[in-house]
Amino acid sequence: MVLFYGFTVLLAGELEAWAAVFGRTLTTRHVLAMSRTKFGFAMAALALIVALSVAVAVYTLRHLRELVLWGLAALRTGWGRVLVAGLLIFAGTELFERRLHLIMPAVFPGTFLEEGLELLANTFFVLALRERERVEPVRSRPKVVP
Repeated sequence: MVLFYGFTVLLAGELEAWAAVFGRTLTTRHVLAMSRTKFGFAMAALALIVALSVAVAVYTLRHLRELVLWGLAALRTGWGRVLVAGLLIFAGTELFERRLHLIMPAVFPGTFLEEGLELLANTFFVLALRERERVEPVRSRPKVVP
């Protein structure tokens, strides 16, 4: 659940979902300049995002020991190491995003290196997921007959 939420937030950020829905980025100046109706919808959406974030944080804190043990166990598997490699590539890309735009600007478009590294990291994520499903198949729930 924690990974799903994290990847959903990353996807929403990459797709710039807030700007797509409300037509502006999420800054104080832009939000306060919205019409009353748009402002109401924006505050409701923001409240929903905050509520979901708090719910995931509470879940994570309640199950922190279990999640840490799962993460350490995952590091002993091939798919866990691939997932960590993808996370490191992605974190490095996000950390140095602005500097990456300055590398080889005459040869490639400004965001080429950043987007390429993000694609590589996402490929690692998908490979880790596929390998985990292959190695540890998800058990289906038994059918309940009424």
